[in-house]
Amino acid sequence: MQLDTDCTPDGSFSVKSNTNLLAKELFVDEAVEVSGVLLDIRDNPAPSKVTVFSRQLLHDRISTKNNLARRRILQPVVSMDYMICRRQLEASIHLFLHCEFSYNYL
Repeated sequence: MQLDTDCTPDGSFSVKSNTNLLAKELFVDEAVEVSGVLLDIRDNPAPSKVTVFSRQLLHDRISTKNNLARRRILQPVVSMDYMICRRQLEASIHLFLHCEFSYNYL
């Protein structure tokens, strides 16, 4: 899988277009290996902050409620639902691939 910085019609970088590409690749090719994706991320000409964020997302290191609770930073009393859509657990996979609000507005 090759991430593409020229996904937008005007040839500029777009996080949303790369998210769409990633989602399409992950859902079509079930045999995606993490090591291959990491190599593609490393060799991608995207800005370094995007590369770092992509690696954190791939390793599920984003500070979501789910991860903070797992590290015992959040108390168990706190609701684990995503505050904006209140439909699912606030986890990386939901925020970046399945949440309608995030997809439409961010």
